[in-house]
Amino acid sequence: KDVEALAERKLTEMLPPALQEDYRPILPIRDPEVAVLVKAADKLSAHIKCLEELKAGNLEFRRAAEQTEQALDDFHLPELTYFREHFLPSFRLTLDEME
Repeated sequence: KDVEALAERKLTEMLPPALQEDYRPILPIRDPEVAVLVKAADKLSAHIKCLEELKAGNLEFRRAAEQTEQALDDFHLPELTYFREHFLPSFRLTLDEME
């Protein structure tokens, strides 16, 4: 929570002064459904990074890929399931394999 609060403050401070007051109250995610989606998106982003590293031959990401995949399984979100079924396989393809 402390890290999130620090990130919210830093992000707000990076905005032009005229926008800071408008964004300050909306940066903390208070809606639990939105918070779950943001956490899932963050985990999905980490998983995609692992897949890209593995595709590049960096086997150090094998365990992290397994862990992030399990974390994605644990969300049980239909949006996430759809993305994983329809879009995630393309992240394993080389440029030559893409159509």
